[in-house]
Amino acid sequence: MAPPVSPLGVVILLALRGLWWLVLIHVVLSWLRNYSRQRWLYHPVVIFVDDLGNAIVRPFRELLSRTGMRTGGLDFSPMMAILALYVAERLVLQLFAR
Repeated sequence: MAPPVSPLGVVILLALRGLWWLVLIHVVLSWLRNYSRQRWLYHPVVIFVDDLGNAIVRPFRELLSRTGMRTGGLDFSPMMAILALYVAERLVLQLFAR
């Protein structure tokens, strides 16, 4: 059970959780685009959500490529983004606990 958090901490935690969902949706959409050609995948709202998820994952993807980590066909950048969001969530819980 999480400790009580100040109202500002709750807002930050909700934003972090929203970013977590964006990354997860981005991953699922990337799988669907590779294996399916459904028309709804190209709806402007779906593309917008996918672009937001890509904006979160892109810095981690660039970090992996700059460090020279060769992962073959696997993209570990979404896992790194989710891990960073988890660490940020833990920090917010510590900083904004009542």
